[in-house]
Amino acid sequence: MDKVYSRMYHMPMFQLIMLPLMALAIQTPVLQLKQTLKMLIGSVQALMEHVLQLVGRL
Repeated sequence: MDKVYSRMYHMPMFQLIMLPLMALAIQTPVLQLKQTLKMLIGSVQALMEHVLQLVGRL
């Protein structure tokens, strides 16, 4: 399990996503973190809808 995690951690994409989130978690209070998570979830949902629309056009 440890090897899998360290291998994942060295992937650039994983670092790009996790490092800002970790920094946010350390720096911001709980309320701001909740707002950030809501925004993040919202943007992920918007992205998914966009992808579905693109797939629908194919």
